[in-house]
Amino acid sequence: MLFIKVTILFAYKYLCAINESNVNHFTITLLYKKRRMTQGKTGVLLVNLGTPDDATRSAVYRYLKQFLLDRRVIDIPWLARQLLVRGIIAPFRSKSSAKLYRMLWTKEGSPIKIYGYSLTHKLRKVLGAFLCG
Repeated sequence: MLFIKVTILFAYKYLCAINESNVNHFTITLLYKKRRMTQGKTGVLLVNLGTPDDATRSAVYRYLKQFLLDRRVIDIPWLARQLLVRGIIAPFRSKSSAKLYRMLWTKEGSPIKIYGYSLTHKLRKVLGAFLCG
């Protein structure tokens, strides 16, 4: 799991630095050689676990409940998960989390959402020819 997180973080930092002016021959060649070495289909999976609708306490509370009540996120019995999330985590964590979200929030909205769309757009530009060719 740590390997995946580090890889995603590296890919994110690398691709966020990519724009039309600095996609050079080396980058294209590297991507092409990597694809040729695999001799299979190439796929890219971008995962976003969500973001609150707003940086308010109520929006963060809703997001925490929605996210943490998923049985794949907290893998404990249903009743215990409900009590933990609704009784402890969401009520107590939403205030401090909302404060942090307000510090990060931009005019366009959630940074995770904005940068996620930006990353998707850049990936399409950089990998489009390789994935469709």
